[in-house]
Amino acid sequence: MQVYLAAPFRTDAERIRIREVEVVLSSREWPGIGSPIEVYLPMDHMILKPDSSFTDQRDVFNENVRAILASRAMVAILDERDSGTIWEMGKGHNKMPVIGLYCSPQSRINVMLTHGCKFSFLGIDRFRAWLDGNEMMTWHPPETR
Repeated sequence: MQVYLAAPFRTDAERIRIREVEVVLSSREWPGIGSPIEVYLPMDHMILKPDSSFTDQRDVFNENVRAILASRAMVAILDERDSGTIWEMGKGHNKMPVIGLYCSPQSRINVMLTHGCKFSFLGIDRFRAWLDGNEMMTWHPPETR
């Protein structure tokens, strides 16, 4: 089962965090389905150079949309409230479950991002526990402000 992993990947810290989430996902099966998870990670398929042409940009956009539509679920890392990640969530929202993941402690959580997700997790440990079947989800949104 293909899962689209939406997240910003501009900094080393963001890329390290993405790889950590990728390892968690790819070493498990999707809850309730029992299907191995194949992670689609945009940064592995489409990097634009600063001097990219309009055609290159369009091709990356089209590949991104194709991958979202080919996926059965999306995990979105929400720590930075990145505009690209938010757009990807919107594109996938009516097609698949979108799982929101805050990897670092948050003092303020965006209502629209959190409630736009089927489930939201505060911390990778809770997300891992859910994937492992050790955390039953009765959805209670994190505190919003």
